[in-house]
Amino acid sequence: MLEEGAQRYWRRRVISALALFFTRRRANPGRNTMDPYRIYFLDGASRIQSAHWFEAADDETAMWIARRLSDACSDVCLGFDLWHMARRVGGSDTPVRETAEAVDERSQEMVAFLEETLRDSHIQIAASKRLLEKLAAGKTEPG
Repeated sequence: MLEEGAQRYWRRRVISALALFFTRRRANPGRNTMDPYRIYFLDGASRIQSAHWFEAADDETAMWIARRLSDACSDVCLGFDLWHMARRVGGSDTPVRETAEAVDERSQEMVAFLEETLRDSHIQIAASKRLLEKLAAGKTEPG
């Protein structure tokens, strides 16, 4: 486990990286407005192991992204909860519809970016062998 100072440092780095990513994405003309979502990675006792912010166009796309992030870390987290502000969108038990909008290039790019952010965060999720394998293989699809 990292010391408290190291944890604060890496939390700030992750938040800064996400802020930079979203700022750059907002600068692209013709892009739709994105909403903030927070994924909570859960352990076997449904306790929060880690939490990360990301943006998505809608709940369906956010669930699609959350499902892939959870799958990428499934060797160290057993589930997830997804929230939009103070509203629970769903979790591991929520079915995800596969739509063309959810599977667009932007969403796949976001999943790859967030997987890299998790890997570089130096928190427990970063130790996920499955996450490292997915990044090495360049995969974002489950299974």
